[in-house]
Formats: sequence, structure tokens, C-alpha cells
Amino acid sequence: MMVERQLSLFKGKRQKGTKPKPALEFKTHVAVADTLTLGCAPGWLWTHFPAGELRDKVTASRLKRMGLKAGWPDFLLVDPEGHFHCLELKRGNNPLTEAQSAFRDEMGRRGVPYVVARSYDAAIDQLRDWGALRLRIAA
Repeated sequence: MMVERQLSLFKGKRQKGTKPKPALEFKTHVAVADTLTLGCAPGWLWTHFPAGELRDKVTASRLKRMGLKAGWPDFLLVDPEGHFHCLELKRGNNPLTEAQSAFRDEMGRRGVPYVVARSYDAAIDQLRDWGALRLRIAA
């Protein structure tokens, strides 16, 4: 697989270029959500779980008081048979938080599929493996 690199207009002819930074996590979330909106397989249910956004202290306190728990994955999916699936998106090599690792481990003990995808392509490949996406998405 060839890695695309960004060349500089102000450097010489023999430059190797620089590897672009991973896409912002927000953009990857939106792209995955758009793909699921357009191509979710029949019978699958899904939602994005917006627990990780930066919030002011008042909003954070209210959400915590209402029962919001740390560590839950970004996308929650339920297949047609009622089985739960978890998809966490991370930018580049960013590690899981302690709460995310604990949640992942608990899902593993319960036999619930939990995957960390570090790119849009990895997320889409996983969704296809689970059967959550139709193989072809009409444009």
C-alpha cells in the first residue's frame, strides 16, 4: 500500500514529503455516520453516543447527574437478532482512556463485539465484517 505524502512548494526536487496527519476525529465520526445513514443493512439499528465532547462544567455536571457514564463507545449498533456491537473511533495512535479500556474489557467478558477503529476505512471494514452495511451503497 502506498502512503501518500505532502510535498512542499518551497523545498527541492528530491524531497520525500511529509505524511499527512490523521483526519480529525469529528470528521471521521461524521463520515461513518453518513455512511451508516446511506448504507445501513436492513434490520440494523445504530446511534452515535456523544459523551466525549468538550462541555462547560454546568453541562457536564447535569449530564453526569442524569446518569451519563464515561467509557462508552462512539457508535452503538444492534444487529437484527438483537446483539449489541460497539465501535470506538480513535485518531491515529491515541490510546483509549482508562474508562474506555475498562468498558472494552467488560464487553469482552460479556461476548459483545467491541472494536477500536483508527481510520474511516478501518471503521467501514469492521461494519462490513459485522454485516451492518449493505455491500453496495447507491450514489
